[in-house]
Amino acid sequence: MSLSSFNIIYILANFFGFFSNVGNGATIQSGTLTAIQNIELAALAVSVVLLILLIYLRLALEGAEHRVHHQRLHAELEMKEHAETRPGNPRWHDILALFDSPLEGDWRRAIIDADSMLASMLTEKGFVGADIGEQLRGASVAHFGTRELAWQAHHVRNRIAHDGEQYHLTEHEARATADLYRRVFEEFKYI
Repeated sequence: MSLSSFNIIYILANFFGFFSNVGNGATIQSGTLTAIQNIELAALAVSVVLLILLIYLRLALEGAEHRVHHQRLHAELEMKEHAETRPGNPRWHDILALFDSPLEGDWRRAIIDADSMLASMLTEKGFVGADIGEQLRGASVAHFGTRELAWQAHHVRNRIAHDGEQYHLTEHEARATADLYRRVFEEFKYI
């Protein structure tokens, strides 16, 4: 049987004729033929509706994907522009991002990074000593108004470094330590 001689009505008529005891389907009642044609029309209508729905959903998804792509691109450009125009030390902004985290591990890392930044600042500003402790001991209060604040912040860093996980760092203490470092860095216009 070739594709051109494929007749759905003939096949369905034989099928219904078989079950309605009509015989080989040569004589089909007109009600059965009308029912078959109605089913065929309904299937065609449902197919057209589903095709239209499929095309609509595809276009809607492409549009949404396009909008999300542009929003992401716009947000990345804004972040880049904001980072370029943001005053201060970019290292400090990274440390502040860690302090803003809800995780204690990030606060610990922020304090260690801030202390490292303090060491860099003290060396750049000409304070003499092999480590932060020596640099702070050798600094005069006349030239370093926030020296005691630096000591307090450095003390928290030492507890984190020496006591490890046994030292529980609270969010309040982390934020207070961030403020100590901030005040020291602001005195020297380092941030």
